[in-house]
Amino acid sequence: MHVAADTGTRLVPVPPSTGIKLLPIPAGTFTMGSLADEPDRESDEGPQTRVTLTKGFFLGTTPVTQGQYEAVMGTNPSFNGTGKDAPVESVSWEDAMAFCKKLTEQERTAGRITTGDAFTLPTEAQWEYACRAGTTGPHVGNLDTMAWYEQNSGLKTHPVGTKLPNAWGLFDMLGNVNEWCLDWYVSYPGGTVMDLTGPASCPAPVFRDGSQHYSGRVFRGGSSGYNAPSVRAASRKRGESRARLVYVGFRIALIAVEPSPQVAASVSQPDQTSPATMPPARVAAPATRTVTGLNLTLQPVPAGAFTMGSPADEPGRHDSEGPQTRVTISQAFWLGKHVVTQGQYEAVMGTNPSHFKNVGKAAPVEKVSWDDAMTFCQKLAERERAARRLPEGYAFTLPTEAQWEYACRAGTTGPYAGNLDAMAWYTKNGDKTTHPVGKKQPNAWGFYDMHGNVLEWCLDWHGVHPGGAVTDPTGAASGYRRVIRGGGWGHVASDCRSAVRHVGSPASCDFYVGFRVALSPVARSSS
Repeated sequence: MHVAADTGTRLVPVPPSTGIKLLPIPAGTFTMGSLADEPDRESDEGPQTRVTLTKGFFLGTTPVTQGQYEAVMGTNPSFNGTGKDAPVESVSWEDAMAFCKKLTEQERTAGRITTGDAFTLPTEAQWEYACRAGTTGPHVGNLDTMAWYEQNSGLKTHPVGTKLPNAWGLFDMLGNVNEWCLDWYVSYPGGTVMDLTGPASCPAPVFRDGSQHYSGRVFRGGSSGYNAPSVRAASRKRGESRARLVYVGFRIALIAVEPSPQVAASVSQPDQTSPATMPPARVAAPATRTVTGLNLTLQPVPAGAFTMGSPADEPGRHDSEGPQTRVTISQAFWLGKHVVTQGQYEAVMGTNPSHFKNVGKAAPVEKVSWDDAMTFCQKLAERERAARRLPEGYAFTLPTEAQWEYACRAGTTGPYAGNLDAMAWYTKNGDKTTHPVGKKQPNAWGFYDMHGNVLEWCLDWHGVHPGGAVTDPTGAASGYRRVIRGGGWGHVASDCRSAVRHVGSPASCDFYVGFRVALSPVARSSS
């Protein structure tokens, strides 16, 4: 599968225009459905259910357009004659699945996806998770600026992507057209579930008001003809699988349907193939990446936007955490699920400098300088590139400070990304030592120990946050101290916040500082 490294998207070359773009959506947890007191709530939006998606996936940045549908299927069934860049509609659930099947065959034949990857419709849980993009309210932002709906649409569809995206870079999730989901329409289970997909076959009809009511397939999002109450993140609709409705279209997902032979050979299994005979590396659809022989797992982080720094009234705030800055991360990247461990560091560098060796090889490496961390990244990149496991245009490095805080917050806006006692080793529970990684709860995007255990080096020179709105900041152009983020086993709670900043000389080594690696596009400098 081709990787558009300059945008952080996957690009499927379907004419017209630039093709179908897909963004990586990380594994994570969210609350599905709406609160009982949410205005205009429908009864089928409950009970609220805590859903964990254990595998990342890719999702179209926009609904499929009329031009894209015609390019694959040879016809354009749309009722609205608003142009090839407008969303296709008047397509049934079966039509949408037929499109996905043909596109999968086309891309496998072209060698752009593996036999373990497939295009499909998102599940209802995947759809709402991506729509919310870390938000919890009725809408994912300002409805007028993000959605075409009854109040501003003129009751017709509009070219996709002409309103603002959500925080994860997805357009038209609310408004323009409803979108088919994979699932049969059923009630939510409530409680806590993993990878919610609904029943495998059509549920039995329900008898209500003296007649039979069949399940149908779910569609979500609202359309250009819906009023605001029906264009909420939790609003649900349904339709018969063969029904072609003028207000329903779809967007595609790219998922792993089985372990990919290419991934199994080049990522997950011992290397038994000569690098000279191995196929070129490409980023396969499974969202996480595991480095062969190290058990070093990286999670995908989608492009998106967030507010960096802390508000002036946040308890424990330091002046260096302001001014708050609206940051856009324009390129997706991968980030270590855990900080680098003593065992992983020793396997690459041949030495273990850690003070807390007694904790074991699964504890974070510490007493490493910024220079040491960058050398580790360089050696790891050389090793993976020689084995042809490194995606073209990508390299291992340290995350920028903006990337780090974006991944740490995982859609949250408060001082911490969750309950500190449950997520972090710090002075209250750390017992003056490090601990094996991954023993506390992760944040919503699946990253562990970002608030405690050890502090973490970032790529940037330390500087003042710029304020305003910026894209892909990389810190000061030069300096004498590098940024360190997170919290550690010896830090008080206020110094473990998402926005707190620490600094250190690039050559300094302390027993409370380690690092985690990023897999990022190479067009960034650390000099």
